[in-house]
Amino acid sequence: MKNITLALFLLIPQLAFSKVLLVSDMDDTIKVSHVLDVDSAVANARQTKNAFMGMPELYQSMAKIPDATEFHYLSSAPRKLMLYLHHFFLWQNDFPSGKLVLNNKLIDSQHKINSLRKMIAELNPTKMILIGDNGERDAEVYAQIRKEFPHIGGETYIHIAYSLEGFEKNNGKKLQEGQIPWATSIDLAFDLLKKGYITEADYKRLVESVEARALAEDPYIERRQQMMFPAWFDCRDYKVPVLPFISNELQTKIEDRCAREPYDD
Repeated sequence: MKNITLALFLLIPQLAFSKVLLVSDMDDTIKVSHVLDVDSAVANARQTKNAFMGMPELYQSMAKIPDATEFHYLSSAPRKLMLYLHHFFLWQNDFPSGKLVLNNKLIDSQHKINSLRKMIAELNPTKMILIGDNGERDAEVYAQIRKEFPHIGGETYIHIAYSLEGFEKNNGKKLQEGQIPWATSIDLAFDLLKKGYITEADYKRLVESVEARALAEDPYIERRQQMMFPAWFDCRDYKVPVLPFISNELQTKIEDRCAREPYDD
């Protein structure tokens, strides 16, 4: 960990002079939605406690990034249908305050990319942290934004919620060049730690917050609570790194879960 601490020390001055735009998708990124299954997506849509375990704590740590703008929660969900529910979800799970950007139309395939272009024009960031999932078009949209604005630094993180191999026709989308995969809040936090966006203390607090809950989680956990691995989750394409400060039991559980097919939802 000494090497990580030294790297953080060297990165902090760079971050201090950067304007960081934080953009996060909602469904299947921070909220358990299962968007590739219509019945499951409908059942999950009205739930408001079903955050992916540890994501609120991690985002609270990211909200402390020097010179970061407020969070932007970017969703393709129709504004008229989901505005209240998404706002209540963010509040009830203690996510950092931020701007919720929803689709003004029932269906608009250009909503996300046009919204990102507008954010960049208004905020002129020097860095962007883009966080999404591989269920729909996040990888494609984020890659297009990186192509259009190559001068803007930062990282793109894609939640491996679905396998390319697919399970019951739930096929994940392929990541684009330079995009960083993640399966749980812990491995996402570890990469953010290595890049100097959060501190070692933040990372340890996250592990302490989720470890007991994650170890106790049943594969068929009900929808009305936070989850690390919902039954449908399929991270078989993800290679789990060795995660510091977690128990051997939790390391093994994450590795085992990402080495098998989903359970029936």
